[in-house]
Amino acid sequence: MNFSAHTKRIVAGRAGYRCSIPGCGRVTIGPDSAQDKCALTGKASHIFSASKGGPRGRGGLTSEEIKSANNAIWLCADHADLVDKNRGARYPSALLVSYKGLQEAKTAREQRGVFAPIGWFQQMTVNVSPLFEPKTTLQFGKVTLIIGGNCLGKSALCDWLAGFGDPDALWRWLPNRHNQCELDIEVLCHTPEKQTVRLAITRARLLTFCVNERECPIQPLPLHFVFLSEERHSKSLAGVDDIELICARLNIDPVTLPNLFPFVESDGIGWVSNLRFIEEKNEDEKTSIQLLVADVRGGWRPGRCFRMLEHHERTRVLAELAIALARFSAQFTPTMLLLDGGMSGLDSKAFNELATHLSSAHHLFQTVIVLPNPPKDLVKFRWAGCEIVRLTKGSCGTTVNQNPL
Repeated sequence: MNFSAHTKRIVAGRAGYRCSIPGCGRVTIGPDSAQDKCALTGKASHIFSASKGGPRGRGGLTSEEIKSANNAIWLCADHADLVDKNRGARYPSALLVSYKGLQEAKTAREQRGVFAPIGWFQQMTVNVSPLFEPKTTLQFGKVTLIIGGNCLGKSALCDWLAGFGDPDALWRWLPNRHNQCELDIEVLCHTPEKQTVRLAITRARLLTFCVNERECPIQPLPLHFVFLSEERHSKSLAGVDDIELICARLNIDPVTLPNLFPFVESDGIGWVSNLRFIEEKNEDEKTSIQLLVADVRGGWRPGRCFRMLEHHERTRVLAELAIALARFSAQFTPTMLLLDGGMSGLDSKAFNELATHLSSAHHLFQTVIVLPNPPKDLVKFRWAGCEIVRLTKGSCGTTVNQNPL
C-alpha cells in the first residue's frame, strides 16, 4: 500500500525535503546530472505499517488512514532503511510521530525566518541510584506518561531530569548523615547534534557533570526543564500570597508570573481566562496579600481566587501556566515540561485535551506527565505520540516497562 505521488509531495514539502530524524536533517533534493532535472533521494516511510505483519503494526488504522499523509514521515535513504530493521524496535511508532511533528514545526519556523532552537531528549539511563535497577533506560516521546504506584521513583525521575537544567532541583538527593545516596544518570539528547550528558552525585556530596565523556565543572548545554512539582503541605496557607504558592510549585520568580498571563490567554488549552492579581487586606487591616483570580472553564463561579478553587481547578491553572512557560522557553532553547503535580485529578475528557494539546507539532517542547494509574485507551495515546513508561517493583529496585499494552 504505497503512498501516492501527491501524498509524497505533501510529506516531503512539510518536512522541507529534509530527513526528519533529529541530528540528521539531510537534504533530500538537489541537482541531477541532467541539467533540466532534480534528484530526489528521500522517501515517505510508513509510521504504522502498510501490511498487517509490518514492523510497527497497523495501530488500528483503516486502509485510507494507512496511506494518508498523517501516517508518513519523510526520511533520507539511509534512515528509511534503518527504521524498519529488527521489526522497528529502535523506532517505535510513537517516536516517529514525534519526529515528524518536530521536523514540521522546525520547517514552519524556518519558513517564517524565525530562529528555531530545535532539540530532542531521546533517552535517560539511570546507571546508579537508590531506587532503580542499575542501567535502567527509558525512551522519551513528544509526550511521555510515567505510570506507577507510590515510592517507585516517578517524582525522583522528574527531580533528576530537572537537575540537568538546575542543580537546585537535586537538593533531596544530596548525601547527608541519614542518607548516603549515590546517583549516576545519563541523558541522550540532540541539540541538534547528538550529545550525552552525565550527572553524578558522590557520597562526598560532589556533583559532577560530563558531556560526551568530557568532565565539566557545570552542565554547559542550554537545556531547560519547566517543572510543575507535586504539591507539598509543609506550609499553612494563612498569610501566604497566592503568588508565593504558585511560584514555589513552578520554581519561578514572582516577577515572572504575571508575564505568563497573556501567553495563557492567547495560546493555551482554553481552560483558564482572565488571570489577574488582586490585593486583599489581612484581618489587621494594615497589611495585605496578593491573590490570583481566574475564570476556570467548568468552574461553578468565575473570578474565584486560586486558593478557593477545587483541586482539579487549581491543577488546570498551574498546568496552563507551566505550558505557557515551556512554550515560550522552547522558542530559544531545548525544553522539557515535567508535570509531576495533580494530573491524576483531571477527568478523562480533560486529560485527553491535555495530551492532545501537548502532542501538537505547534509546541517545540517535550513533556513528561506523572500518573499513578494509566489513562484509558493506551493505543490512542501512543498514536498521538505518547511514550508509555510503567514502573514496577523488581528484586533489585524499580524496573521500567516501555509501552505496555
